[in-house]
Amino acid sequence: MTRMLRENILLKLIALATAFMIWAYANSERAAVPSRPVAAEVVTIGTPAPGLSVEVKPTMVTVDVVGPAAQVDSLPDGAVKAIVDVGLARPGMKALPVSRFAAPPEAPAISFPKQSRSVAIEVRTAARKRMQIGAEYKNEPPFGKRYAAPRIEPAWADVEGPRDAVERVAALVVRLSPSGKDLREQASIAAVDRAGIAVEEVRVDPPTAYVEVDLQDIAASRELIVSPTLRGRPPEPYMVKAVVCEPAAVTVTGPPNELLAMTSVSTVAISLDGMQADTTRQVPLVLPRGMTVKDGQGLVSVTIRVADASRQGP
Repeated sequence: MTRMLRENILLKLIALATAFMIWAYANSERAAVPSRPVAAEVVTIGTPAPGLSVEVKPTMVTVDVVGPAAQVDSLPDGAVKAIVDVGLARPGMKALPVSRFAAPPEAPAISFPKQSRSVAIEVRTAARKRMQIGAEYKNEPPFGKRYAAPRIEPAWADVEGPRDAVERVAALVVRLSPSGKDLREQASIAAVDRAGIAVEEVRVDPPTAYVEVDLQDIAASRELIVSPTLRGRPPEPYMVKAVVCEPAAVTVTGPPNELLAMTSVSTVAISLDGMQADTTRQVPLVLPRGMTVKDGQGLVSVTIRVADASRQGP
């Protein structure tokens, strides 16, 4: 028996020493950083009860972390997540508990000693309304150009959030910065008050819209004389003595370059065949494509005075 003990004593001593070293190493690791406070990022889950809007006030909450020194010491602020269920909020509540803390993948061995944490909240009555989307331009169009009416898809969006904030929203707008050419882009939709300031407490659904804006030439205006077009001739011995137009000139609007090349506006042709007396006709003006007459005046009165040439004095 004694001999057996003497033969195994060396192995037993080696095993005992190994166990002691493992214990000492583990104990030193635990003793190195027994507990360290870190800032955990607040992450919300769940959906507020119908008719409620829940705002979590802090974005960070402090929590004590324990674990291997290498993992604990390397934790940056925000790596740990504090999970808060906003579905538990009820009217009148001022705080919600942190349901749990989640460790980041790079620190799987850390733990959070049993501790209760809560975050401040504000519970408000929620509201929702649908509004049409408009456009605002951050810069002026190039000289001689203008922005055509924007095409926005979708044309309407929903605004939701605390009732008092939703009621402050006066408009939904996409803010655009065209760069001297036609615009095609997916733009964020902003909810703004009457002063044009963004109402940050609300959500817009959908948050973006597809916008198309074309640049158009600005139409210029110019006063041009009316030049009646006459065709044929009166029978002998009659002759045209005078032609009077009413109005004698009209204001024409159209592309600047084309308008600059025009000197007058003609009318539909008036036949003189068989005309033996003064005649007044209402005739349309003939305008190039893209031209219009101010006030929509497309007809003029043309009076043709004729005379018997055989009765003219010397």
